[in-house]
Amino acid sequence: MITSVEVVELLKVASTYDSRKPSEKLRDAWLEAGTLARWTFDEASSAIRQHYATCTEWIMPGHVTALILAKRHQARPSTPSARPVREVLDDRNPDEVISTEAQRAAFLAEIRAAIATKGRELEADAVDTRRADPTDDGDACLDERCPWCGASVGSRCTSRGRPLRFRSCHPARAEAKTERLSRA
Repeated sequence: MITSVEVVELLKVASTYDSRKPSEKLRDAWLEAGTLARWTFDEASSAIRQHYATCTEWIMPGHVTALILAKRHQARPSTPSARPVREVLDDRNPDEVISTEAQRAAFLAEIRAAIATKGRELEADAVDTRRADPTDDGDACLDERCPWCGASVGSRCTSRGRPLRFRSCHPARAEAKTERLSRA
């Protein structure tokens, strides 16, 4: 952590570049910024020199903090998550990768099975709770062409291009079959 004496020295370094006149208020402001950002004297001194090596702006505590943080970030070793996936995979034992992939595949299979089971349960509930037409004779009327929607023999009737939900065929198709059978 930076001290008041060190801040005075930093202001002297900055004044050699920009001819500023250090004051108590300026020292206190820089000390507060340095304390909040946890500057060290060496980091801050280096940041001031680096700033004036590349920029002509009047340096402020925010510039010093930004340069110090950037340097600290560069010095930090990279975490495995920040490294490219290929590099991380190359570091691992191939058996471990296969094991991990196998575990992932097994987990996904378990999820798929649970979804399929739940889907079948939901379909069964829907079948049980739907308003089935008591006059519907199931697929028995499918051996007749539907005069209402034009469905061919063997195909279910449709409404607006979709299969009927509560009946297998239109009442007109069932009537056509009944009429045909009564004539025979």
